[in-house]
Amino acid sequence: MPQGVNSAKGTVVVDYQAPEGPVATHVRSTLLSSSVQMLRELGHFERYSALVPPAERELILLRLAPTWLPMSVAEVHYGACEALELADSEVERMGQAVSQRFTGTFLQTFRALGS
Repeated sequence: MPQGVNSAKGTVVVDYQAPEGPVATHVRSTLLSSSVQMLRELGHFERYSALVPPAERELILLRLAPTWLPMSVAEVHYGACEALELADSEVERMGQAVSQRFTGTFLQTFRALGS
């Protein structure tokens, strides 16, 4: 089977980089914080924490105010999430919950600006 094809879901993932290089260079800390919160709620935090090197763990876990983090920190975070080898159904459930939280925060910001 060709690399990047997931026959179980019928989706194709292509590893592509634009000629001008990667577009995203940073990620919001709130996105990673929401993901970590889901890992806590589902009982995966201890295993996750052990997989993240101390320097990145500090950047991910000790942010009090929202900020931009280098994409390399997100890569470490999601690499640790992959290493947990969670079931697809659990990953989807977590992704939906994080998306809802993140979207809710985003919409609350717009409501506050409009007031």
